[in-house]
Amino acid sequence: MTQLTDVLATSVDVADVLTKLEALVEHWQHTAERFRVQWQESEWYLGETRATVAHVQEQLTSMRETYGWLEHAYREVEPRLHEAAHERDDANRDLVEARAAHEALLRQHLEMAAELAGARHDVEAMRRFAETVQQKLDAERARGDALAVELEAVRRRAERRSKSRTHHPDLMAEVHAVDGQLLFHGCPSNVSLTGLALALDEPLAESLDFVKVTIYGPAVGRPIEAIGRLVWRQSADQSCQGGCELLDMSPEGRKTLEEALATAA
Repeated sequence: MTQLTDVLATSVDVADVLTKLEALVEHWQHTAERFRVQWQESEWYLGETRATVAHVQEQLTSMRETYGWLEHAYREVEPRLHEAAHERDDANRDLVEARAAHEALLRQHLEMAAELAGARHDVEAMRRFAETVQQKLDAERARGDALAVELEAVRRRAERRSKSRTHHPDLMAEVHAVDGQLLFHGCPSNVSLTGLALALDEPLAESLDFVKVTIYGPAVGRPIEAIGRLVWRQSADQSCQGGCELLDMSPEGRKTLEEALATAA
């Protein structure tokens, strides 16, 4: 019985040991799997690192080449830089001289501006004086023109009055406006060598001025053409009167009209 108990106890101990060994084996299997995964990850990171190092190496090579090119370019440009520096210094000296010249010109400009302002003041005074003189001359000229117009009017009135005016039943007249409108057709109230008096059905428009006059009838034979000007208009008691001055007439027409008026007289 005792031996059986010992065998059972030994069996139990072996079973425990086997259980522990199985647990330990499983632990080491998990550990080995974890290490394998870590090794794979390490291999991947190592590959990435190698690629990065290769890329960085390429960039470093490119930078070295670029640095070499820049160094070579700098060696070529350096003399130009020194030359540009000398030119800059020369330009600065020229600029200082130009500023001094500019300041001198500015002072001259200010002096000339002051002189010009004084000259403008004098010119303005002379201009006002000239305007005053011109106004006086214009006033005198206008006065002279008015006197000349008045004298001409007096002369024309005297001339018209010096020519005998008479009513001639054998003389007819047509008066047309510049646009061809018939203004008068009939026997004038009176006729002279310088004008006609017209009895009208309607008042003459104020805008009418120069007219074409045709005088005809048994007393003159061929019609007499003349250019006239309306010099007066009157309207009273439902009757309209107008005066037409004869400005331009052929010598033959004037002679014929003068003979007709002499016959009438």
